[in-house]
Amino acid sequence: MIDAIRRLLPRLGNNATPDDSNMRQRTADQTHFQLQRLHQLHRTLPWLVTFGSLLATAFLWPVLNAYHLLLGGVWLALLMLGRYNLALRFRYRRERALGHWPLISCLPALLGGATIALAFVSLLPQLSLPLTGVCYLLLLAALLSAMLFYAIFPPAFLSFAGAAVLPLCTELLWQGGNYAQLATLGLLLSLALLTYGNLCANHYLLSRYQLQQRHDRLQLKLQHTQRELALSHPERPAAVEPAVGSSPDPAHNARLARQLSDARQGIQAAEQRLAMVLEANELSLWEWDLSQDRFIQPQALEMLGQRFDGQQGFIGSLKPLLEEADLLRLKEAMQHYLNGNSLEYRVQFRARHQNGQWLWLEDRGQASAWDAQGRITRIAGTRREITLQKKQQAESDLFRRLCSLSHQSICLLDHQLRIQLPNPSFCELTGYSYEELIGRPIDQISRQQPALFYQEVTDQLQQKGFWSGEILEYRKDGHPYPVAANFSRVTDASGLNPYFLAIFNDLSDQQRTEHRLHYLASFDSLTGLVNREQFLRRLSKATQAGKTLNLILLNLDRFKQINESLGHEVGDQLLVHFSRRLRTHARDAELIARTGSDEFALLLPGETGLGSLMRICERLLRKTGRDYRVASHDLTLTLSAGVCRFPQQVRTARALLQGASRALIEAKKFAGNHYHLYTDELADKDATQPLLEGALRKAVANREFEVYYQPKLHLASGTIRGVEALVRWQHPQLGLVEPERFIYLAEENGLIGAIGEQVLEQACQQAREWLNDGIEIRVAVNLSAQQLKQGDGAAVIERTLKRTGLPHHLLELELTESILLEENSRISSTIHRIRELGVGISIDDFGTGYASLSYLRRFPVSALKIDRSFISGIPDSDSDCALARAIIAMALSLDLRVVAEGVELPQQAEFLRRFACDEIQGYLVSKPVCARELTEQLGQPVSF
Repeated sequence: MIDAIRRLLPRLGNNATPDDSNMRQRTADQTHFQLQRLHQLHRTLPWLVTFGSLLATAFLWPVLNAYHLLLGGVWLALLMLGRYNLALRFRYRRERALGHWPLISCLPALLGGATIALAFVSLLPQLSLPLTGVCYLLLLAALLSAMLFYAIFPPAFLSFAGAAVLPLCTELLWQGGNYAQLATLGLLLSLALLTYGNLCANHYLLSRYQLQQRHDRLQLKLQHTQRELALSHPERPAAVEPAVGSSPDPAHNARLARQLSDARQGIQAAEQRLAMVLEANELSLWEWDLSQDRFIQPQALEMLGQRFDGQQGFIGSLKPLLEEADLLRLKEAMQHYLNGNSLEYRVQFRARHQNGQWLWLEDRGQASAWDAQGRITRIAGTRREITLQKKQQAESDLFRRLCSLSHQSICLLDHQLRIQLPNPSFCELTGYSYEELIGRPIDQISRQQPALFYQEVTDQLQQKGFWSGEILEYRKDGHPYPVAANFSRVTDASGLNPYFLAIFNDLSDQQRTEHRLHYLASFDSLTGLVNREQFLRRLSKATQAGKTLNLILLNLDRFKQINESLGHEVGDQLLVHFSRRLRTHARDAELIARTGSDEFALLLPGETGLGSLMRICERLLRKTGRDYRVASHDLTLTLSAGVCRFPQQVRTARALLQGASRALIEAKKFAGNHYHLYTDELADKDATQPLLEGALRKAVANREFEVYYQPKLHLASGTIRGVEALVRWQHPQLGLVEPERFIYLAEENGLIGAIGEQVLEQACQQAREWLNDGIEIRVAVNLSAQQLKQGDGAAVIERTLKRTGLPHHLLELELTESILLEENSRISSTIHRIRELGVGISIDDFGTGYASLSYLRRFPVSALKIDRSFISGIPDSDSDCALARAIIAMALSLDLRVVAEGVELPQQAEFLRRFACDEIQGYLVSKPVCARELTEQLGQPVSF
């Protein structure tokens, strides 16, 4: 790539410096000046036409007195004198003496146009419509004359035409009238067309003038060459040689012989110098005699490995060596020159060497002889091989294309760090156009870096040849962008002029990605809160620093049901709304984080007292657990909270998190919107947890589980017609263990099925004993989701009923509403098989799910159990009363039995009796008791 860059650099002696650009501009200005001089000296007819137009206008004036004629004549005379003076200045002075000659050339034109405008503006309001048309024709004639008159200098024409037309258009629009707008449009259109014609004429004249200049220079060069040849060979040997020996004077003959020898030596020296020049420039001479179609000079063919026999024609000698396209190109170039369309014959083509290699050649030639009619009869020229240059040019073009197609921002700088070649990506990166960047120092587009920065970069490039680093730059519009910059030092073909290749990689996207990754690594993408990993790092850091902390874990009750029933999109929106409320009402927290799908953590300073901490929990449950409107759904959200303190209760960050989680588990045992503090009692339970995990399998094998029964009171008859079987673990060391402490362990360890079978068997056996005693009691057993998913639940129930001999209608299975909401074909099949056995199906915790009630049609349900969360507010809560009435009415309409659980007050029982609830269950009737105690209660009346 560096070699390709070197070939892009200007060669020594041809450097495109600013001085060259100034010289070209100087030459162009001189060309315009010379043409302007000719125009001012030799073109008077257009002025006469303009003067005639003004004179004709004067005859159209309705009222014309001698004063007007005198004033107009004096003004025209002054204009003509000014023009004559300008012509004299161009005739006798050089450009330097004229100063700003373009301004001098435009001033008379501007005055002439203003004169015409003044005359027409004064005349038109006084004329009739036909005479107005005549005036417009006169104006058009003046403009056409000026277009030709100022063809060599368009600014002068624009000065004349603008001064003549624009005031007239303004006057027409100001006066108004029926034809004012139409006349104005016509004038402006005529002005545009004449301007285009003036520019075309200007281009034609400049081309002809430049062609004439080139022809004159070639003629001068030819004359100069002829003079040099005459001076180099004052005496032709052919003229001297015949005279040698013809004179009887020996001295005369000897003098002629010396002159002949000197002439031959001069010719040999000139030929040697010419050969050296041709060899140094790798040129071969050739000459073509068109009259005989004979190709002279063998070197041009020998460079292709061909033998020269003196008989080949110019085209014929090359035709076998060229392909059709190259031969056509050569013929077209020669014909173009012979037709006089170019000043020299010049063509580049490919030819095949004798060894089979294809070479690129360049021919250049000019006429060296003409016949009497002026037709070219002989052309002399040179031929050189340009294969290497073509290869280098192709590589340079390829490099340019690669740079233009590259997504990297690349630019080439000279030794003064001026931009020479920016690619499109660099222009897009900086916001500057290609024209704005060329020749501009790079520090002018780098407003952020100090003045000495790029000087230090240049010093390091001179010493080491490269520099790299990350810098912050600013675009043209002021927008900042970071880049990774790499500068490399390269040299041109001479090895003297250093250049620098700069490659910039925009780091904006990379930094945005890094920031995004850092954000995702530390924050939750949905809610914007700190995520679990970042929360644990900061919690660990705070505990290691010895800070006093309070940790609150919040959990959204029944969030899983919302996700599964309404969809994850609704669940995500609910989390977003909840996190916003949490930020608003938890301003006391040092840190708020989302630690799980439905779990949030708040870290509060330890200076908060226990009373203040409890008030904060109550406020959070009250403020953030209100109703939510999400995607046209009205959702009521309840929370559970667990609280743990450091270092009062725990000593490590891990223990702090475990304590809050343990307290949260305790809080979720209640009906929702409840918080629980981590206490010593929970700590003691946690200490026994490993013991429970190890002893649970032994308990299953040793049948250490007992069944307690909580009766269900039939409100209409006031008798107990059913019971719910509740499992207890009689541990040898720990005593009676509540189900909350081991049920979840059994589910995790896969023992829940075995425990469920033991409970089912004990419950059915006890119900059979009661039946044998003449007491018909329906027993309800809880069935977990795992037992239903195992697929053999119906078979287990059928075997148990046969073994115990219990009638099928006296067994009822309680399923939670969340189980029925699962889309599981195995669960659905098991439930239908159980119902076909004649076993009742009761829905526990009814009303806590967020799904539709379509499952009441899909499953053969026989009873509904109203959740205790709807009973606790009766009769004080209007909403709870309304919900209870609605559930009872719906169950009655579906011919389902209704059981209300969690009844603790007589007022609640009376309310439920009044609205036709079938059965109640709760501490108002009895707490869970063993079979012996319940047997004693069955014979006694229930009163409250």
